[in-house]
Amino acid sequence: MYSVPDGLTPRELQVYELVVKGKCNKEVAVALGMSTRTVRFHLSNIFLKAAVTSRIELICMAANFGYRLSSTMAQI
Repeated sequence: MYSVPDGLTPRELQVYELVVKGKCNKEVAVALGMSTRTVRFHLSNIFLKAAVTSRIELICMAANFGYRLSSTMAQI
């Protein structure tokens, strides 16, 4: 069963989970202790690996495949 795009690094996975949860770039940056520029960098890589072109497509793809947040990320 599908869970996340193939090949995500641990940090990209953290960004992915927060974005799928509906967080904006600034909220992701604060939660993970990085700059918004770094969040955008990770999102670009995630978009390439997931073969999507936008945050909305990424969220829809995750929802269509029944993606569930990991228990640790659900608390952020």
